Amino acid sequence: PDSISRSVREGNTANTNLKIINTASRDADDLTWEITETTSDCATPSDLSWVTLSETSGTAPGGRHDNVQVRFNSAGITAPATVTGKLCIATNDAANPVIEVPLTLQVRD
Repeated sequence: PDSISRSVREGNTANTNLKIINTASRDADDLTWEITETTSDCATPSDLSWVTLSETSGTAPGGRHDNVQVRFNSAGITAPATVTGKLCIATNDAANPVIEVPLTLQVRD
């Protein structure tokens, strides 16, 4: 996705799935990937306390995909508030070595 946004009430969580797809044919190389979090720049990873990932690395064979659950948690964030960050997906795909996915969590009363 170009970005992932969720809106939740203070103290609640919301989940969504991130699909990492190897668009190459089934006979092609595997797509290896690793996800880090950052507040602004993928060159400087940092933990986003309000995001949890079900997996942070994997390998998708040609023509297949991996699903990663992204959990947004508003615990500790006082509403109303909006917090932002990014997921940085590093891959072995020469055409797309790093994919940035902006994240937004809106916390409401």
